[in-house]
Amino acid sequence: MSATDPRLAAEIAGRVHALWYDIDHHAGRDATAFFTPDARLTFDRRTMTGHTQIRAAYDEIATDAERISRHLSGNLHVVGNDEEVTATSVVQYYSAPGPPPAVVSGPVMVGDVRDRWCRIDGTWLLAERSVIFLFVAPDAAFPVDTGTDPTSHPTTPRPHTAR
Repeated sequence: MSATDPRLAAEIAGRVHALWYDIDHHAGRDATAFFTPDARLTFDRRTMTGHTQIRAAYDEIATDAERISRHLSGNLHVVGNDEEVTATSVVQYYSAPGPPPAVVSGPVMVGDVRDRWCRIDGTWLLAERSVIFLFVAPDAAFPVDTGTDPTSHPTTPRPHTAR
């Protein structure tokens, strides 16, 4: 695939940001509307397939009404055509219990998001989304089962040495 025109990239960016907004402000209440009926959603080591499983994952988030979270998305790279695109971005995930303002020392997780979007009846829908955890805080707690054991991630800082 070749580089995508800016109009198409802007359409996908709008969809990416609208989904994160729904997740952060409405606990993913309308998240399944962003996915094809047979879509696959992977959070690190857990994969859900289809609207029923994806809805159940976002219902897990909604049960923790006192938790605040924000997903900061950037470095969006879109490649494709008017029918199907792949989009890669970086997400920083912040989360804490209770009402704002929350005191945190950094993001809970930083990862890559790899999406495959398909245009169906004029609307861009996710056929596949994979959130790959790259950095995980030592005390990471997620409101949804990710299949990840934070203690299995190498989170010990490496000493910096000058060369």
